[in-house]
Amino acid sequence: MKQENTISHLQDGATIQEVISQFFDNLQNDPRIQKAIAELQGLIQARYPDALFDVTWGEDPLGFYLNVTVDVEDTDEVVELILDRQLEMQIEEELPVYVFVLRPLARELERLEQERRQSPRRAIVGGYDDPLV
Repeated sequence: MKQENTISHLQDGATIQEVISQFFDNLQNDPRIQKAIAELQGLIQARYPDALFDVTWGEDPLGFYLNVTVDVEDTDEVVELILDRQLEMQIEEELPVYVFVLRPLARELERLEQERRQSPRRAIVGGYDDPLV
């Protein structure tokens, strides 16, 4: 993807945050990015119709983030569904699109509660995680 001229119109003295913001403002309207995000959403939604989607941009790595919230036991199932296509988009098509799969907060709280019940109580002592006796 040719991006050399994407930010060439910025004024001298712009902060890096302004440069990045302008870069994403220009790139978000790229039909290739929009198509890639829609395709990944479609792949996920076909298997997980209740999935929730949010698109943001981020700096590490620099790109568009498709954040997907899915109520599944193992988020790797969702990642495996789109991983090959996502890598193809990133490598062959040079599209900076990344998928992050999250579980709903209620499910994460439930998981943490199960872990708490299954493991001995622990306290942070002197910066270390030590079991309480």
